[in-house]
Amino acid sequence: MLISLTLSLVLLNTVFTLSQSIDMDKFLSKFVDTDFLIAHADYFQYDFHGPENQTSESFIQAVKAQPGFEEGGRLYGGRAEMFAVEDEKNTTRGYNVNSYGDFMAAVYGLENLPLQRLELIDGELDLEKLATGKYVLEGVKLDDNGVPQMDSAHFAVGETLTLHNYKGTSQTFADREYTTKEFTVLGHVAIKTHANSDRTGWDYNFYLPAEVYKTFVEQPAVMSYAFNVSKDQEAAMESFLQSYTDKVEPVMNYTSKFTALNEFSGMRNMFHSQYR
Repeated sequence: MLISLTLSLVLLNTVFTLSQSIDMDKFLSKFVDTDFLIAHADYFQYDFHGPENQTSESFIQAVKAQPGFEEGGRLYGGRAEMFAVEDEKNTTRGYNVNSYGDFMAAVYGLENLPLQRLELIDGELDLEKLATGKYVLEGVKLDDNGVPQMDSAHFAVGETLTLHNYKGTSQTFADREYTTKEFTVLGHVAIKTHANSDRTGWDYNFYLPAEVYKTFVEQPAVMSYAFNVSKDQEAAMESFLQSYTDKVEPVMNYTSKFTALNEFSGMRNMFHSQYR
């Protein structure tokens, strides 16, 4: 199992910080919100696009069939059917704007587990309201210490915004349906780069329930699948995932709190041996 170079660098850069009694669980939550996260290998290389490199259903079903599997949920996303948002207040950014003058945005559709695991910053995380299709959550970036950067939010709680999507699979955007839907911002949630995003930087980020998201796109693409297992089966699941991604579907990959922790331990030991 190869942990991404970026993850390794972040782990190395935070050795000093972690040596000063920072909570390990809080640190690990930057990388995983659940016990495990599976996806196409491209996703872990910051190159997820859509249906052509989505998480395979066969991998998801194989995971669900393992002893100790408790609960899981798909995260949908991708750039195949691009979203955009209207923002008349934004007069400074001239990039990532489409021909309508709307700003390109990352929009994710989350099944219940990852939706419930979102870290609420303000507003409310009311699943019933979100299920109506009238509300949306806006993502807010975190700094290296996990502090929300509220200047990365563009809309206030209670404010109405308009999302668009180039719905369809035609090669040219002009031949697609440019959908329009109004939402009220229900709250702001933390963008966890390695857990609930496509791992690339977007100025605008939004989260919807999976069922609402899927009404916007013609070919919903599973970006990743997050899941938990019982404590007594964690090691067995780790072994299964390593074997599966080596032998059965080598184009798939995974990460977990255990691989992140092991990577950190290795980096810490290397650091101590070199600098003590």
